Amino acid sequence: MREELDSLTKIYNQDYVNQNYNKYIEKYPDSRFVMIDFTNFKKVNDCYGHNMGDACLISFADKLKIQYKDSDSIVARLHGDEFAILTNKSNDEIKEIFEKIDNSIEVEASFGIIPLKFGFNAG
Repeated sequence: MREELDSLTKIYNQDYVNQNYNKYIEKYPDSRFVMIDFTNFKKVNDCYGHNMGDACLISFADKLKIQYKDSDSIVARLHGDEFAILTNKSNDEIKEIFEKIDNSIEVEASFGIIPLKFGFNAG
């Protein structure tokens, strides 16, 4: 049996997405597949070390889990700093969620919980 959780972030992994994509689309034909990757993530690892990079990845995954916990969405880390969400939420709901996550990252950076405000792209 294949592992379905990413070992670092404890969210679903790419294998899980691949195995469940068709079932999800059948259940939610109007769903959205959102790809996410960090901007300038290499800078975090180079300047602060891989442990801090891992902490940022875990923090981001936790934020995704919190924002999508009350839905049937699939939140996954594909590899490295790439994440994906398969969701039946509307485009407006998704945009609102990413604004909340971005604000949360900014707050954590301002309090020194993470070393700098990292950005991400989603589409």
